[in-house]
Amino acid sequence: MLFIPSSAIAGGYKIPEQSANSMALAAAYVANAHGADPSYYNPANMVWEDDAARMEIGASCIKLPQVDFSGEVAGFPAGSSSRPEQFYLPNFHYVSPQAGDFRFGLSMAVPFGLSKRWDGALQKLTAEEFTFKTVELNPSFGYKINDRLSMGGGARGIYSDGKVKSDGVTLIGGAIPTRLVRRMDGNDVTFAYNLAIAYKPVENLAMAATYRSRSVANLEGNAFLFSSNSLGTSVYDSGGTVKATLPT
Repeated sequence: MLFIPSSAIAGGYKIPEQSANSMALAAAYVANAHGADPSYYNPANMVWEDDAARMEIGASCIKLPQVDFSGEVAGFPAGSSSRPEQFYLPNFHYVSPQAGDFRFGLSMAVPFGLSKRWDGALQKLTAEEFTFKTVELNPSFGYKINDRLSMGGGARGIYSDGKVKSDGVTLIGGAIPTRLVRRMDGNDVTFAYNLAIAYKPVENLAMAATYRSRSVANLEGNAFLFSSNSLGTSVYDSGGTVKATLPT
């Protein structure tokens, strides 16, 4: 069997590994998707599986060590370390038995995410915490066109939740110490789709192409902004919206 993966690696906070097989095979997991997780990675491949229901339940652990920074900012010592982070990400995949030339699937995944927190005074001024979490539900289908060719697709519902915090003192105009506080959070549900085609020109050769549509999360929630110095205090506490384009 021959695998020729082609990827543009610019996902940023994308988490591609959403099953045991994908963790082991990494970027070489499109044409070879098999078992229960083709429902997520390549629904066109579901029709090539044996006629039996398949299910996979799993989880992955992502551990991020602390990031150490040393140096100065505007002449002030700025050495600090971020907090270490640890995340547990569940996943679920199901493929139905054959229904004529059709197979149906359902996947739950955590395809995007990122969190970083700092406790140093200068780091907290702009980046005390940034956290972004998602959960995706992806029902899908596969259709066997003939013994060599199949197609598939699915609908994607993606729940997103984001949080931004900062809190610190800076010098306004280079002279007036001013405390600045920012607290923002929001969430959204966005919808997208995915398409797939698989072709087996000979028994031991598989080729496939998949496509995931662009999705943009409009995170709506609350924004709290506070500034205070010897000249006065200003507060903004109201709704806010932030757009985030999700990696494909």
